[in-house]
Amino acid sequence: TFKQSGEIMQEIRILKAWDETAQLRRLVLEAGEMKQAHTTPGQYLELSPGGELKSYFALCNAPGTENFELLVKRGNEVADALAAKRDGDILQTKPPAGKGYPLAEAKGKVVMAKINVDENQMIAGQMRVQSIPTLIIFKGGREVDRLVGVQSGETLKARLARAAG
Repeated sequence: TFKQSGEIMQEIRILKAWDETAQLRRLVLEAGEMKQAHTTPGQYLELSPGGELKSYFALCNAPGTENFELLVKRGNEVADALAAKRDGDILQTKPPAGKGYPLAEAKGKVVMAKINVDENQMIAGQMRVQSIPTLIIFKGGREVDRLVGVQSGETLKARLARAAG
């Protein structure tokens, strides 16, 4: 660990990095002891590729998994520096933070399912999933809403409530 701008940062290793699209790069990070802090879907990591650069990125994986997954959208100095990183490179981070998405309020009212689009390409194609993350809300077996990209907890709660209503 080390201090950056008065805050304690930890080192985290990139296990795997690859391009999802020309603009998106997926990073799989070794969570180590920090995985215990990832308790709620939608939490985020503060990441630094080095120097004074740092930014926040939403975690793409569910709590309890061994590693952290995130998508980096190229287009700013921090994202471009992160997208240039390769397998085995080291980043600086803080443990997962944020309240995440209020999924507990939807318990018993909705069914949540997650698919790995790399392993289920036929389903992703049938559902017209072109960006990650994509959340599709169904009611009565029909799609009633679709959210593409990282969403705030408030947006997710409102859209689930609207679909349930």
